[in-house]
Amino acid sequence: MKEVKIQVKNDHLKRTTKVKKPILAIAELIWNSFDADAEKVSVRFYENPIKGIDKIEVSDNGHGIFDDDAEMSFGSLGGSWKKNKKRSKQKRGLLHGQAGKGRFRSFSLGEIVNWRTM
Repeated sequence: MKEVKIQVKNDHLKRTTKVKKPILAIAELIWNSFDADAEKVSVRFYENPIKGIDKIEVSDNGHGIFDDDAEMSFGSLGGSWKKNKKRSKQKRGLLHGQAGKGRFRSFSLGEIVNWRTM
């Protein structure tokens, strides 16, 4: 497992992660799954004892992010590999995002976000 630290100031990250509708952050994660050539995507909500949402898990069977690409993908805002591409890497499906900031919208859902890739 490789840990990558984000090099961005808090004020900029807060502006980027703000969304009026948090469901859009979940939609962004789902689209990223399809951009990684996933054929199956699941979203699971975990409740706490008082019936609030404690955890949200988005999982898929896409190709994930390779260790060599982790720094580029999470080390900064912007600079998405999708910027000048029209199709996904392996299955050549149409791509969704291009701005390189959607993955950080996850922080509008909670303070702790974990990405696991294989």
